[in-house]
Amino acid sequence: MEAIVVIIIGSILIVFLKKLPTNKDRLSKHSLPQSISALFSSFKKHSEDNKQPEQTNEKSMFDLLEEDKKQNAIASKEEMLEKADSLLKANNLDQAEDLYIKVLKDNPKNAKSYKGLGQICFKKKDYKDALEIFQKLVEISSKDSSAYCNLGMCYFKKKDFKKAIESYKKAIKIEKKAFYLKNLAITYYSDENYKEAVETLFKALQLGDNNEKSILLMKDMLKKISDKKRVEKITKFIEKISKQN
Repeated sequence: MEAIVVIIIGSILIVFLKKLPTNKDRLSKHSLPQSISALFSSFKKHSEDNKQPEQTNEKSMFDLLEEDKKQNAIASKEEMLEKADSLLKANNLDQAEDLYIKVLKDNPKNAKSYKGLGQICFKKKDYKDALEIFQKLVEISSKDSSAYCNLGMCYFKKKDFKKAIESYKKAIKIEKKAFYLKNLAITYYSDENYKEAVETLFKALQLGDNNEKSILLMKDMLKKISDKKRVEKITKFIEKISKQN
């Protein structure tokens, strides 16, 4: 009898256990709370959004437009500088000055603009401002021989022959031009260093600066030195190039 009761109870338990939901059933029938589901959805979306896009060599339309804009700006500045240079040559100093200043507002280190402004001040005989501008130009463009030459010309006008000589020597060190040598010779002569004046001008003549004015200048300089042999040699050279002219 007891065995029958145990069997009946066991059968009832088996039936009851079969009706209980499994873990799998619980997860499928009872969804996650909405806040947690939203969190996971948000995390998934964030992960997808933060995937690194594939790197391509193609430029966007925005990049192309920006490059085109920069190219146009450069072209515009170059055109402005060319116009300013033409105005300077035509002696339209005020108009040229305005254009050089406009370029400098966009590019404070534009060497061409400083050179143009310095030349304008020099032509206006404003040697103080010209000197300051050419000093700035030398800082920006230290390999430009003409910048040192212009600086030397300003010092010469201010009768600071020592600094003028230094400036011309720097110009000649960068580029040996007859014009620089001639200016240096004139500065030596003005500083009463006649021997150096003659030797320097002689170098200029040898480089091709043998026009009539340079020859006459040399004849005047030769009167100031006492070395007869040197005078004779240079005089013969002058006679030779005079015949060629």
